[in-house]
This record gives sequence, C-alpha cells and structure tokens, in this order.
Amino acid sequence: MSRQFGWLLRVQLLGVLPFGRQKGKGLLRFWALGVLYVGLAAMLLWYCYMLAAGLGMIGLSRLIPLYAITLGSLVTIFFTFLKANGVLFGCRDYELLTALPVPTVLVISSRFVVMYLFNMALSVGVMAAMGIAYAPYADGMATWVFWVLGALLASLIPTTVASLAAALVAAVSSRFRYSNVV
Repeated sequence: MSRQFGWLLRVQLLGVLPFGRQKGKGLLRFWALGVLYVGLAAMLLWYCYMLAAGLGMIGLSRLIPLYAITLGSLVTIFFTFLKANGVLFGCRDYELLTALPVPTVLVISSRFVVMYLFNMALSVGVMAAMGIAYAPYADGMATWVFWVLGALLASLIPTTVASLAAALVAAVSSRFRYSNVV
C-alpha cells in the first residue's frame, strides 16, 4: 500500500512540476510565468518581513509569532480554496488513475499531499521572512523549535479545511445545470 502511495506521489510531483515538458512557445510561457511567480513571491515575503520588522520597532514583538501563523494560514487557505477542486478531482489523468488497481483513497491522498507540500512551501516562506525580522526579539532556542514546528504545521489545518470546503462546493455545484457558474 505504501509503495503504491510512493509511486502515485512521485507521478503527481512529476506531473505538477513542468520541467522537461516545454518546447517552443511553451518554454517562453513557462519562463514568463516563472518570473511572474517569483516576483509575486518576493513581494509577499517582503511584505511579511516589513510587517514583522514594523511590529518589532513599535514594541509589539510578542505579536510577531501570532501574525506569522495567521498570515501563513491565510495564504494557505486562499490558494488551497482556489485550486483544491482542480487538483483533487479535475485533473486529466484522474479517470486513468482511478481505472488502475489502486484504491481511490490513495489517488486522492497523494494529490492532497502534493497540495500540502506546495502550501507548506508558501507557509514556510512567510514564516521564514517574519522569523528573520523576529530574530532580535527571540527568547532562546525553544522559540525557534516552536517556530520551525509551527512553520511545518501551519498549513496542514487550512489545507484540510479548504479542501473539504472546495469538495463541498464541487458536490453542491454538480447538482446544478450550470455547475461552472456555481
């Protein structure tokens, strides 16, 4: 069972990461979107860093961990809600994978883990940027242990909640005639 999950996870990661698939105009689009995503990520991380630095400068450094967890969770829930239905149920190869002798639970859980890994990268980025600004105000090694643990787990609950909400919206909208509008 775990071997099948490992293979599915590997296939999902290779399917999501676009390396080696672009040729011609697709390569230009890949680089343009890559530059756009890197620019947006840099702006988000700069905003998080400056927010934490500003809180530290005005004497509210005790709120920086709370803001870091909250921003990491909000970014995670926003992006997960937008892409959960497409990632979990709407991909091209979903019908092919469910036809294989692999339980559907493994297919969905491998897709969920891939989505969690990307959301965890966003959450770790937000918390790392805020952690750099929080470093002068930290009170010892225990703070950093909890900070790293929080960075790894901050996206788990929002990813789960947003995935369940997106699945509920997909289930409700499938009952309507114009499901894409819903």
